[in-house]
Amino acid sequence: MASASRLSLRLYGTPATGALLAVEDTKPGVPQADLPRLAQRFYRGEHSRTTPGNGLGLSLVAAVADLHGAALLLESGAPGPRVTLRFPAAEHRAANRAFLAMKEHET
Repeated sequence: MASASRLSLRLYGTPATGALLAVEDTKPGVPQADLPRLAQRFYRGEHSRTTPGNGLGLSLVAAVADLHGAALLLESGAPGPRVTLRFPAAEHRAANRAFLAMKEHET
């Protein structure tokens, strides 16, 4: 049985400044060398190859974040990994949606 970990969610921001969602847990941290590849589909770091999973979780988070115009930041926190999503202010989201709709119409 896997050891229990504690999950922490924090949400900051306002409609004018945008939102910042930070997710941290108390599992072992992620090696710094793995961070640039964590959001790639099917990527599994060496330390996680013996645990269940397919390497899709963070790639899905990255895809959904991109659709919403959010930036994804992955860090090796202490003690566990930290995933931060920075969502743009409401006025920028509207501009992003308009741009995506225009691009979709072009194809």
